[in-house]
Amino acid sequence: MTPRMRRLVTITLIVALSLVIGRSLVGFLADRWWAAAISPEAGATMRRWQWLGILLDVGAITVASTWFAMHAVMVARSIATVQVQHQVGGVAVRELVPTRLLLLAAVGAGVLLGILTGVGASAWRDAVALAWHGVRYGVTDPVLGVDLGVYVAQLPAWELAHEFAVMLAGLGVAFVLTLYASIGALRVTGRRLDIHAYARRHIGITLAVTGTVLAWGYLLAPYHLAIDQARWLSAAALGTRIVAAHAVVGVALAVSLLTLRWAFVGRHTLLFAGWGVLVVSVAVERVIIPAFVAGEIGIPGQSGDTREMADRLYGIARTTHRGGNADGDRPSVHDRWDRDALIRQLRGAGVFPLLATPAGGRPGVWQVVSHPADTASGIEISRFAADSVAPDGAGVLVTPATVVAGVVFRPAALGWTIGTTGVRAGGGARRGALAWARQAPGMLALADTAAVDWHLDPVERITTLVPTVRWLLTGFTTHGGEPVWVLSGFATVSGVPRATRSQFAGETVDGVVPALVASIGARTGFVEAWLDPAADSLGRALGSLHRPLVRMDRPPPGEILDALGYPLEWFVAQLTALQAATGGQLLPDDGGPLAANAFVSADGPAVQALLEDPAPGGSVTVLTGMRVSGQPRVAVERIDRALPTALGGVSAAWRASAGYTQVYDSLRASGDTLIAGPLRWAVEKGGLTVWRTFGSLGRRGPARLLWTGVASAGGIEGGRPGAVRWAGEGTSAVPLSSTPQFVELGRLEAARSWLMRADSALDRGDLTAFGRAWEALRGILGDSTRE
Repeated sequence: MTPRMRRLVTITLIVALSLVIGRSLVGFLADRWWAAAISPEAGATMRRWQWLGILLDVGAITVASTWFAMHAVMVARSIATVQVQHQVGGVAVRELVPTRLLLLAAVGAGVLLGILTGVGASAWRDAVALAWHGVRYGVTDPVLGVDLGVYVAQLPAWELAHEFAVMLAGLGVAFVLTLYASIGALRVTGRRLDIHAYARRHIGITLAVTGTVLAWGYLLAPYHLAIDQARWLSAAALGTRIVAAHAVVGVALAVSLLTLRWAFVGRHTLLFAGWGVLVVSVAVERVIIPAFVAGEIGIPGQSGDTREMADRLYGIARTTHRGGNADGDRPSVHDRWDRDALIRQLRGAGVFPLLATPAGGRPGVWQVVSHPADTASGIEISRFAADSVAPDGAGVLVTPATVVAGVVFRPAALGWTIGTTGVRAGGGARRGALAWARQAPGMLALADTAAVDWHLDPVERITTLVPTVRWLLTGFTTHGGEPVWVLSGFATVSGVPRATRSQFAGETVDGVVPALVASIGARTGFVEAWLDPAADSLGRALGSLHRPLVRMDRPPPGEILDALGYPLEWFVAQLTALQAATGGQLLPDDGGPLAANAFVSADGPAVQALLEDPAPGGSVTVLTGMRVSGQPRVAVERIDRALPTALGGVSAAWRASAGYTQVYDSLRASGDTLIAGPLRWAVEKGGLTVWRTFGSLGRRGPARLLWTGVASAGGIEGGRPGAVRWAGEGTSAVPLSSTPQFVELGRLEAARSWLMRADSALDRGDLTAFGRAWEALRGILGDSTRE
């Protein structure tokens, strides 16, 4: 390499390193300035979190660099006693290898390898901080007899430490072998392995450390077996796997001792025999024993301990009613409108809905927060009567829409803004750092006194400050005279033995519980956070990690709690555990499971789901989730369904009616589409009433509700939304009339569907599916109304 080329390479490396370090530095400073501009508490929280990341990065880099540099120094010390052979004019000449250049190169390579290995340890902050704080549930794991908090808090940190140790040990062995091979202290002559005595001792000690690290990994293996296999294997089979893992621990430690013996004695058979035994032991533990115990499947079921575990991990606090005993306390809910229908209507009116939630204050009201198309900065608050429909099918406003001006912080807000709050632009160097950190060249042109702010989306803003929980935007209210967004932070759990798994925020989890509550000023971006009243040990631990921003000494204000509600995403995640505990299944609806829905009761926002006992003639379980005095509660109530036919038959009866057909044909002729809303229900006098609204898609003007079908023990009917009423709906309610023709239409459509399934199964030779379809068809026809 020519001197000019060396200079170019050196300059290129310096520039690249400066860019990497500079981008990290300006990002570090920009986040600190931004958090300090929000509040002193936010600035202190950000600084603590940043310093924890720096401490972990520096610690990991120091440990890794020391480990590799130590190996390099030990190799360099051996170089003085090692000779290499060169051929000069056909004559073998032996000479000592120069040590100074090799020493500097080896130490530099060790430090560089340590930096590459240790950087990024700041990502361990969540696990390390949580393990330091500790979590305790008071529920014992039935497999290993430890508290669930060990799996939630300690085990992730142990795994990170072990993975780091495995990486150091593996790279250390490769590093040492490479160095010794490069200087000739380790070579293969014919079929013989020649190792210098000093090199052998060094390699032997490094391999012994590696064996000890492998033994450490098998000490953690029972925890992984409990997590991955406890739901499938019987207790005896699982115990066999755990004993095998413990046996491998002993083998790995014995192999480490044999390796040390080889290092000082030099008998290669000790090394190869020992590690051969370890390889065989691992193969037996990983392949042979699992094959022998694979048939010992555990008996599925929900024991009392498992149910308590599911309740703790999903934050389920249940109350039980039977047979409609709570009718006197249950509000009459007959919502026509749902979230999607309201959003479609508002979009047709030229506004962009940002948030639609059941509103508190009075039953049956939905609050929709929108961004009008003709407003640069501002939002519009609309409250709709969920149980009322205008004569033309439009929503009925409870009060005139309220416009809130000057709203900068809102969902889906992108980029950055200039205002009275935020980070002062300052001089050229500060503006350059901000522009580089945010990748926003426009910040370079700001005045020195300008204030710039970013993270304008409420979820993104709070996630940047408190990243250890999953945040959901749950409401909009007024706090301290200012409009604020209300967010609920949930702690997710994974890796717990025999836990019920579900989906939350696109992630597979073993549990999810409310942990924190936050509010963000819609005009100012000011952030406040509190501990959720329902927070458990995990939530309290996460809250303490983000003090002083999270106020641990006081509860959230009442208006913030009222806007929290019971998020539908959380309730859906709980449904898996609730199905296992109640033995029910979600009712089928239009070919899929019946979805949970949200509504507004007299006590505030709530969510509901229906579970059906799969046994013939089984009852229906109504699950209602809501907050009572800030505490989440799930009411579990078993009732008699008492519908004229199955839900599939009810839906078919509605669609087959003359009124529905007229609305459908009329809308289709106008170029629009009639779509079905979610099935909704209410429990009245111990029985179930179900209804579904059908509305236009909004291709020709704003979306409208045009038809409603209702069914209960009294019959099935349908008509215009304002004309259909049923018992219990206000003072002018008319009892639902019995309409046998609707029932027969529903049975006819259901029978036609099962007949087509039976015919299809017969064509493909699936006799099992044909038998099921035939039995269903016989049940429908046998239950038909006799003339």
